[in-house]
Amino acid sequence: YDFSLYWIHRYLHGSWMWPSHAVHHSDPELHFLSWPRAHFIEQFFINAVLVFTSSWLGFKISEIYMLSVIQMLHQYYVHSRLDWDHGFLRNVIASPQYHRWHHANVEDAYDKNFASIFPFIDRLFGTYYNPGPSVDVPTGVSEPIENTFIAQFLHPFREWARMLTERRRQSSSAREAG
Repeated sequence: YDFSLYWIHRYLHGSWMWPSHAVHHSDPELHFLSWPRAHFIEQFFINAVLVFTSSWLGFKISEIYMLSVIQMLHQYYVHSRLDWDHGFLRNVIASPQYHRWHHANVEDAYDKNFASIFPFIDRLFGTYYNPGPSVDVPTGVSEPIENTFIAQFLHPFREWARMLTERRRQSSSAREAG
């Protein structure tokens, strides 16, 4: 389950889905209520892929539900404003410090710490980053998203329209040059 979440999360950061995931990352003050701050398209995508991969692996729907409840509770914890790192267990279970680095608006931390519960998955794929205390590290995204429901709802659609316009402009330029 967490292995699937790792790859889904990594995909959200490096694909056309980033504008929907950016809503989650846009909270300038990370706290336990930052976790449910998410765009409905992102949530639909994540849940559809998780149900598909988990049922493909043989999990029953009741087991998938229980795993999602455990993961949800853990997400409230890791998004909290605590600077705990779990000491010698830091590579076994995700801590608020580890996850805050994922949300850090610091270049060295970009595209790091994708695992939801088990940080050893990040170690395995070279995306682990936890240099130490993180409670005062700036969070949020470089492209500010207004902190209103409407702005957050519209953000992915505006960004996708901008991306399509840019792609069309590049295609036109390439045709004219070629």
